Amino acid sequence: MRILILRIISIICLAHVTLAEKGAFTTYVNLEKLYAIEDELLTLSSVILSQERVLHGEDDVHGIFNISGTLDTVKDIHRSIVSANNVTSYIVNPINIFHLVKRLSRDWNKVIAVLEDSKSCAKVMRVKVDNMADNMPTGSHLKLVTEAILRMQALYDLSAYDVISGNVSNDTSLSPLSLDDAFDVARVAYETKQYVLAVDWLNFVTSNFDPDMASFSITNALNLLSSSNLKLSRPKEALRTIESILQLDPNNNNAKRNKEYILIKINEGMKETKINTPILRTKKDRLLQKFCRVKNENLAKGKGFCTYTRSRNLKEYFARPSIKTEVLSLRPLVVLYHDLTNTSQQKAVAHLGYEKMRDLLYKDHYTYPNGIDGFIVDDWTYWQWIPKLRETLNNIDLSFNRPAFSHFMVKNIGLEGYETTPLDQSERHLLGTFVVFLSEPSSGGGNIVFPFLNVTVLPQKGSVLFFERKAHQQMTVCPVLADTEWVGIYHLQDQMYTDVCYADVMKRPKRS
Repeated sequence: MRILILRIISIICLAHVTLAEKGAFTTYVNLEKLYAIEDELLTLSSVILSQERVLHGEDDVHGIFNISGTLDTVKDIHRSIVSANNVTSYIVNPINIFHLVKRLSRDWNKVIAVLEDSKSCAKVMRVKVDNMADNMPTGSHLKLVTEAILRMQALYDLSAYDVISGNVSNDTSLSPLSLDDAFDVARVAYETKQYVLAVDWLNFVTSNFDPDMASFSITNALNLLSSSNLKLSRPKEALRTIESILQLDPNNNNAKRNKEYILIKINEGMKETKINTPILRTKKDRLLQKFCRVKNENLAKGKGFCTYTRSRNLKEYFARPSIKTEVLSLRPLVVLYHDLTNTSQQKAVAHLGYEKMRDLLYKDHYTYPNGIDGFIVDDWTYWQWIPKLRETLNNIDLSFNRPAFSHFMVKNIGLEGYETTPLDQSERHLLGTFVVFLSEPSSGGGNIVFPFLNVTVLPQKGSVLFFERKAHQQMTVCPVLADTEWVGIYHLQDQMYTDVCYADVMKRPKRS
């Protein structure tokens, strides 16, 4: 039940306003849609095959019986998932995500092509399959997942073996990555210039190579390993790898040319380096390598104190319990408030949101969800906790002016994490942002980080994080490990002035 609540909590609310975020491909709702597409394809294709056998026996009149191998494989996978009652655990595991997207983008696209080219008698079913053809994930989606896995590995200091075996959380993957899969990941690491990761994956591939289980040659893997080591300024290691190729194939002309090139580099004085830590491509990601690994037991505490919320209409303070507050940064202001929401409110979000999200994503049954992960809540529902939460957040007296308008948006965060984009002209009146934690990832990850402020906030249900707009572009959410994270986003906008200069002034709470 808890997993069910986590999967449905706060995918919220009214479908007439949606926000699509770049890099939201691996959020829970998108992955659930992918799984549903595969389930639908499996049903349709099985019906087509059954009807063909009823009409023609074992005579493959329309040349489609060769798809039965893919169908049998996928049937076994779905049977294992359903029998274990772990659809949710399946679709959020990074290795399962890789396998699911790979099957859809490669195997199922081949099945669809076979059915489209055939003239099978099950015309109605064939038309339904045709309608799904343009909505399948592509190779670019598979590369996106692969890059997300590599980033996760670097940020959380995982070995290639851990990732390949699927041991990135308490719930292991349904099956490990194959040698072909590992080689594909290694090539993406090389193409994206993550050479330390490429070496890690290729060492596994070459050490565990089995010609009966791989569709690539060992010499191809060794060549890529040698090139990766040379890119890391490890000419001696690169040379040893080339020598291994020549021992296997003395007439390999490519290896001979590479050996000559490496020897030239050594003679020119290329020095050996000892780079063993994966180097990510951006400065922010390199900082995240430190912050994303922070756990609760070694998290530095902020300057904690208790403050009261103040009414904007009264001069006195409310006669109410104080709010436990941690000031994590003063300039710009980053504040963590504890216990501002409760379980019943989170359940209300779950009740409101999940069916509406499904209705939106499934309104056109074969529409592929490409990046929908956030919804603005316009409260004309019967649930009263949303306006009450808005009132609570507004009455935490952080700004001189009462905000003119605000929106409460619920966002889902998965394997890719989340990174805020620069504010555009329409958002110049933003005072700051509240982030309401609605779930806690069971397997780790999902920390909200301000890397240049040296601030890390762990997701804790009931807590609310506030940060000024000056910190907006820094805010990053670390990848979630084999789970999903739900947060509420509440932007505070100032009055809309037309001919008056905007003053970015915030009143900060005083210590008691």
